Amino acid sequence: MVPEGNIHSKSLRIFPAECRQRGTTYSAKLQVSIQWKVNNQICGNVAKVIAMLPIMVKSKCCSLFGLGPKDLVANHEEAEEGGGYFIINGIEKVVRMLVLPRRNYPLAITRSSWRKRGPLYTEYGIQIRCVQKDQTGNTMVLHYLTDGTCSLSFIYNKEQFFMPVMFILKALYDTTDQHIYKELTKDQETNTFLKDCVATMLRQAQDKEVTTQAKILNYIGERFRVKLGLPEWYNNVSAAKFLIRKCICVHLDSYLDKFNLIV
Repeated sequence: MVPEGNIHSKSLRIFPAECRQRGTTYSAKLQVSIQWKVNNQICGNVAKVIAMLPIMVKSKCCSLFGLGPKDLVANHEEAEEGGGYFIINGIEKVVRMLVLPRRNYPLAITRSSWRKRGPLYTEYGIQIRCVQKDQTGNTMVLHYLTDGTCSLSFIYNKEQFFMPVMFILKALYDTTDQHIYKELTKDQETNTFLKDCVATMLRQAQDKEVTTQAKILNYIGERFRVKLGLPEWYNNVSAAKFLIRKCICVHLDSYLDKFNLIV
């Protein structure tokens, strides 16, 4: 609306055509009323404008609402104006609804673009969008590689990282390689290919001489602390735990629950 103190305008109403020409936003005041009480006695009320809210063209709050074709043309609009959009800084814009994957639910996906992530990467993977209680989230992808191993990708500060999934499992749960082997091959004891793949992934950790949870946490923290931007007093283990808390199955609090989900 035109400011109430304006003495030059014949009407306080603003139409979308004017906002297009002036390069302004077609909006209205968003006002809230606050009332406070002391000992159940009303002590006062105050009305405050907290924002300017864009108005959808042809909505009930729009100056064009209910106008016929002649009136629309008189206000510099098309006779069959349908509305349904907003005018932001003089530009017509629509609200695009983004379709996101179901939260906290793993999806097996085939995506050809994943092959470009490395020489061993295939188009096969399992993706999960983990969302915390504060509605912030992180997407992880468990990639299947041509050598039978798996790599876990995650994002931190808009940068994507990749790590062998066995490193993550050993960092989450302080257990033996035999226990991890049995968990990954459960109900698949006759599947020799799977058993060979799991053994290969376990050897990846052994080749780096990270055989315990403490060693793997130190190994991860040492390599990621530069990217995490943590204070100097954070040691490598603390940096690794920070990374796990922020990037790995963020909707789960327990390390054991994270371990079981990945397995």
